[in-house]
Amino acid sequence: MQMRWRKILLGLLGLSVAVTVFGQSTMPPKREFRGAWICTLANLDWPSRANMHSDLQKNEFVKILNNLESAGMNAVFVQVRPAGDAFYPSKIAPWSQYISGRQGMPPSPFYDPLQFMVEECHERNMEFHAWFNPFRALSHINLSSVAKDNLINSRPDWFFNYGISKYFDPGVPEARHFLVRVIMEVVRNYDIDGIHLDDYFYPYPIAGQPIPDSRSFRTFGNGFNDIKAWRRHNVDAFVEELADSIFLNSPTVKFGISPFGVWRNDDEDLRGSGTIRALSAYDELYADTRKWLKYGWVDYMVPQLYWKIGSDRAAFDVLLEWWDKQSSDRHIYIGHAIYLLQSETKPSWAKASEFVNQVELCRSQDQVCGSAWFRCSTIMDNAGGIGNSMRYEMYNHPALVPSMPWIDSIPPNRPIDLKVYPQTDGLYLAWEAPEPAQDLDLPTYYVVYRFEEGQVNDLNDPRNILSLSRERHFLDLTAKAGQTYTYAVTSVDRLHNESERFIYRTIVYE
Repeated sequence: MQMRWRKILLGLLGLSVAVTVFGQSTMPPKREFRGAWICTLANLDWPSRANMHSDLQKNEFVKILNNLESAGMNAVFVQVRPAGDAFYPSKIAPWSQYISGRQGMPPSPFYDPLQFMVEECHERNMEFHAWFNPFRALSHINLSSVAKDNLINSRPDWFFNYGISKYFDPGVPEARHFLVRVIMEVVRNYDIDGIHLDDYFYPYPIAGQPIPDSRSFRTFGNGFNDIKAWRRHNVDAFVEELADSIFLNSPTVKFGISPFGVWRNDDEDLRGSGTIRALSAYDELYADTRKWLKYGWVDYMVPQLYWKIGSDRAAFDVLLEWWDKQSSDRHIYIGHAIYLLQSETKPSWAKASEFVNQVELCRSQDQVCGSAWFRCSTIMDNAGGIGNSMRYEMYNHPALVPSMPWIDSIPPNRPIDLKVYPQTDGLYLAWEAPEPAQDLDLPTYYVVYRFEEGQVNDLNDPRNILSLSRERHFLDLTAKAGQTYTYAVTSVDRLHNESERFIYRTIVYE
């Protein structure tokens, strides 16, 4: 899709060429998903500590969003259920200890953190994806706070302990149905853009410690001789039920999953990736991620490719090309391990230039259409210069989120009645919303383009974009006196379909 020749160029001249070419002679993508994970577990990203005054919590979140916006992000994944709890007032889950200091206790003064976060994201025209850890019930059995009404106390048969954590047992159908209810409570009550799950289904294996689910296998494993096949069936059943529930209740809400980056190695399965004895999501986490794409249960997949380009056992570039071929016409965004820039055991390859090159390789694929970054604090801290690399190199031009035609392919009507007024500090643009489109959708936001040749010549080049805004006005502070400008404005709907037509005006700024 985008510049396949870059692969050849990188191979012939070396990866450093990617940095030289990046953002200069080649046109950046107009559509690209640019997301960041905001981790609430153990107060890793937000809030910075539990039991903080609500106003301070809000101020911290606003600061995060402002920083991510300046770094070019157009979406966030916020962890709203880190461990059997909720960052919102729920009828079926206790308040998270990471917001109040004690599970079951609301923030003080009271407010709805999820409602606040969604509104702040949309004010900046950023997508909000509610991130759930569905099966983790307690992150630390001995240290976690447990509310009296936690299901751990009333339904112990739904859970098992593994390592230091407690998990909902995916093999118990009633537990799976309950977790779907938990997520659907958010889908029904909040104006979110997506539901996002990470890689925790069955727990990551611990050497010498089997998963203690033999009881549920005896009870619910009828028809299965292989417990591993039964475990994959359980996770499949959960993913399919959740996908169906989201679509039936709110078809515009996207559903995505961020799995471990290796589905299977090709020495285990010829359909697998050219990785060598890497942990397999299929065999060891019981997550058949390839199947979920093939069956269309997810709208996007964000494989966590937390390795370097050219790594021996699991190479970023090898896995990238493998995932590019698995999309089944769904979106593939790539997860990048920028948290390694702040790791106490930081690998030698963890440098901003490595991640710049990774993005460049992503843009050379046919089906990969974006990136996600773990975690937001690394961007906030500009660790290794990664924040500046985003602002001035990778994301120095805005990008629309890629559209999803299997959900909605009907564009909105163009805006109407564009006017441009000279002011002392710039040119002020104002326009009106159009009539609803064929599917009754109105615009969610608008794209403002500026051209200096006196005519509209390329709406596909994001270097011509001045603003992506939910407002119906814009002040161009960069306009220079004595110049002639042509402004064009298009409409974009909730699923990022852009109007096929536009309105424009030409003005001499005197």
